[in-house]
Amino acid sequence: SPLRDRMRLVPMTPHVQEWYGMADLLVCASDVESLPRSVVEAMAWELPVLATDVYGLPEVVREGETGWLCPPRNVEALAAGLERALSSSAEERLRMGRAGRALVERRHSLSEYARRIEELVGEVARSGAGARSHVGEG
Repeated sequence: SPLRDRMRLVPMTPHVQEWYGMADLLVCASDVESLPRSVVEAMAWELPVLATDVYGLPEVVREGETGWLCPPRNVEALAAGLERALSSSAEERLRMGRAGRALVERRHSLSEYARRIEELVGEVARSGAGARSHVGEG
């Protein structure tokens, strides 16, 4: 394949940041995955993502918007996805990378997590006030 020279498989490493800066895309070929941190990190680095269509991945990897999806446990579909992704233009990958970063900033930033936790704690505090008076009764 003419794309073979453009691909490099990297073994698991604790130092992934340098790879995000050099990569054209991230591939997540998991068959069971909630929402891997590596996908969110890659998107924060403005990398488009090719991922399997499982569990939480389609929530962030949106076909043609922030990356590409393929069915899990299907080598031919993964190969076709790689072909699509690596055949895309640099402009298309840049557009998808920027859209992914915007999505991560909107939904997965620390400030958004803190805001959401504060909201949930407030809901629990408001609803729990009446429930506490019944604890231990019975």
